[in-house]
Amino acid sequence: MQPSTVVHTRTRSANARSPLALASLAFAAVVALAPPAAAQNRVLVVDGDEDFALAKEIAGFDDAPGLTFELWARAEGPMQDGLLLGVLDATLSDGLVLRTSCGGAGATLEFETRRPGQVSTVAAAPAARLCDGGWHHVAAVDDGGATHLYLDGVWLASGPTFAQPWDLDNAYIGVGGIIFATSGWFHGALDEARIWRRALGPAEVRALAAGGPLANATGLAVRYPFDANLLDPVGSEHALPAGDVFLDFEVVRRAPLARFPARIERARGGSVALTLDADAASAGAPYIVLASASGTAPGVPLVGTVHGGPGGGALVLPLVRDGWLLATLLAPNAPPYTNSLGVLDAQGRAVARFTLPPLPAVVGAPALTLHHAALVFDAQLGPKLVTNAVAFAID
Repeated sequence: MQPSTVVHTRTRSANARSPLALASLAFAAVVALAPPAAAQNRVLVVDGDEDFALAKEIAGFDDAPGLTFELWARAEGPMQDGLLLGVLDATLSDGLVLRTSCGGAGATLEFETRRPGQVSTVAAAPAARLCDGGWHHVAAVDDGGATHLYLDGVWLASGPTFAQPWDLDNAYIGVGGIIFATSGWFHGALDEARIWRRALGPAEVRALAAGGPLANATGLAVRYPFDANLLDPVGSEHALPAGDVFLDFEVVRRAPLARFPARIERARGGSVALTLDADAASAGAPYIVLASASGTAPGVPLVGTVHGGPGGGALVLPLVRDGWLLATLLAPNAPPYTNSLGVLDAQGRAVARFTLPPLPAVVGAPALTLHHAALVFDAQLGPKLVTNAVAFAID
């Protein structure tokens, strides 16, 4: 991931080749699954249970003419006041906190500014789209006169702020949560978290949300791309400020396939986002999301030849052959699925959706568990990546 590159949330139209031809090639090929490039295109995944990234003694925020927090986020579970990105000093009463809530009373996005001995100020807005399971760009801008919230480049709300300058030397930066400083923990994936010592303008925020480079990188103070080895206690992230780094993750990983939410009620209906994260080297590659109602083992081996030559290794699709698998194979993008066949965006990502309308109640009807996995293809339409399997229930 290059410094000027961010995640694009939109997915281009489906590949023009026949879905049947594309899918049958996947089942008729043998390929060696090359390991991903080291320390590239990773995301930070936290499970909402006191996971956080914390860097202390951050300098450079005193006398800043303005501040901007921005990052990419993908919800994977319910949360209350889940911290996206925060900067607080040791008193926990001076700083800025960007957070979201999903579920319960609804989805919200908030940017709070705090001053010692003063009432906090908050810019807040409903943000249901942020909790739909897809990747979204979030930005909070403090221009010295007001704070402004943006979601996917679109202004949501403005609120008051305190007079500049900020004096946040020896502060703590948290991503996903700040231990002892918040009771809210984000549940999902985070990427490209950045803090600026200036207020980005609306056009600049739109450019970042659209996945384009920012013409003026002046004022970029902190960048966490999450591509390096986060277990390095001295910190190996690009532009990581001096100071100790404390890490407490249940898991730090790339997330090839994720789903949110984990269940749908028949009577109410709903939608599940199936988010595919490959890598930037797979940008523009065709993909297909497949499903089974019978589980994941023993799976479907992908056997045959590769582009006219013998394959270098076998891939196994972690789904059981059944009628549901056949239906998703032969009729992609058909209800209840949308975008289950398409091409990956500039960062090798896509979001497919399973949408179920409300259904009449059936007494004694068993719950249905659907397992999903995805295939990503190379330029010759041979499978280059098989993802993990994820499941959700319909009850």
